[in-house]
Amino acid sequence: RATLLAAADSFQKMPMENGNEEDDGTCGDAFTSTEEVVTAICLKEHSNIIAEPAIDSQGREEISLIEVDDIIVYNRTAMGEWWYWEGKKRYPCHDTGDCLSDLPLAF
Repeated sequence: RATLLAAADSFQKMPMENGNEEDDGTCGDAFTSTEEVVTAICLKEHSNIIAEPAIDSQGREEISLIEVDDIIVYNRTAMGEWWYWEGKKRYPCHDTGDCLSDLPLAF
């Protein structure tokens, strides 16, 4: 609960005047596909919260904003490196297409 309140506070303090610009590595609204990175920067800057990947011990995603039918077949070797894999540590599940945790929070 405390983390959610801190996150809400971070979003309220996020500068919104540059929402049409590319992400520049700072806390602020940006035209980007790296909203997780921007959110992590804001959480650290405004609430001293260090964001960590939401993965289980096998490297499988515990939270997914991607369609479940899609993410369960993602295969890093067969599909190649693309934005979804950028910055992610490699786990064996990335090569088998089993990258979604057993009980994920999925939207």
